[in-house]
Amino acid sequence: ILQDLVHALPIGRKHQLEQDSRLFWLLVRNAVNTQATFRPSQGMATVMGAFDTWDLGIAQADWIAAEKQKYIDEGILLDDDGDLGCGGTFENGHLGYLEGIYLYDPNDPRAITASGRIIDAGADAAIENSLGVPIAAFGSEMNERFAPHCGDYPRWMKKIKRALDPNTASDPFFFAEPEAEE
Repeated sequence: ILQDLVHALPIGRKHQLEQDSRLFWLLVRNAVNTQATFRPSQGMATVMGAFDTWDLGIAQADWIAAEKQKYIDEGILLDDDGDLGCGGTFENGHLGYLEGIYLYDPNDPRAITASGRIIDAGADAAIENSLGVPIAAFGSEMNERFAPHCGDYPRWMKKIKRALDPNTASDPFFFAEPEAEE
């Protein structure tokens, strides 16, 4: 439908392909604005998302494409033709970022369960396949899960939190609870 709308614009055919590409990119990048218009984007989730070299991003893309395909084949997730959604380059293309976007119906309990399984499997794959620390790796439980594989960073985060914010004025959920007094 969107492509038909774009082709109806009063511009030459040569420019329409470029226009198509820009329009679809803008739609992906502005998911918040499209949620009210396109029903599938109401149930969007993401897994992976490490900021690292592009070869790591490609390995993540291969993993998430295979993982979500199982659920697409069962009719649980929306068939997005392998689209992975959000990504970008940094440092003149030397570094990259990729999230494994998938779409589901939030009214389908099977889809909600599948989403949790994908995020959990993504955390395991990140550790087992050295895919970087994923976007969902925050909070005390995930900090402890990744600690042995990432230089025991929660221990340092707790010490820093205790030194800089001993009264826990800022919410520590996304980082680490302050180290308890002994």
